Amino acid sequence: IVNVGRKYFGMTERNLNVYEEDGRTFLETTNRKYNVVAIDAFQQPYIPFQLTTREFFSIVRSHLSPDGVVALNTGHTTTDYRLVQAFVNTLSQVFPSVYVFNVPGTFNTEVMATMQRTSITTFRQNLSQFAPGSVMGQVADEVLPVVAQGHANGGLVFTDDRAPIEAITDQLLLDYIQQH
Repeated sequence: IVNVGRKYFGMTERNLNVYEEDGRTFLETTNRKYNVVAIDAFQQPYIPFQLTTREFFSIVRSHLSPDGVVALNTGHTTTDYRLVQAFVNTLSQVFPSVYVFNVPGTFNTEVMATMQRTSITTFRQNLSQFAPGSVMGQVADEVLPVVAQGHANGGLVFTDDRAPIEAITDQLLLDYIQQH
């Protein structure tokens, strides 16, 4: 994956450090701070449960700079957003602002959470700063971020004691198969 990223996605910046190990284990053994932590960890089609919980995101938070952001890739079907909502609920327990981006033409949703309370207006203004031909410019043009609302009462929050990520993913897969 790292070689593909370097070859096809320009992962060649001097300040980009890639670590090939479990993300939670890595964060538990380092004192470094980051501006961005991006999570796109799949053992197809599953996300390892230990990278989905409130406790994990608390660890991530402790490694983010004061203006840091965590970004997570997850999925849905055309009608079932339970997994996305569970991530929103979980991240809302740890971060003051959570946003979702449904990637057009895909079953992917990007979920982002910020260390500081932010507004959707500022978020959109920041996206509009990118050159139209750049990758981020395309994102700004194609993807409309929305403020994500966590469920205050009764919504599923993934914890180290309860993270039914595999069961929800299995249900999403079965829903997709039945619809097609």
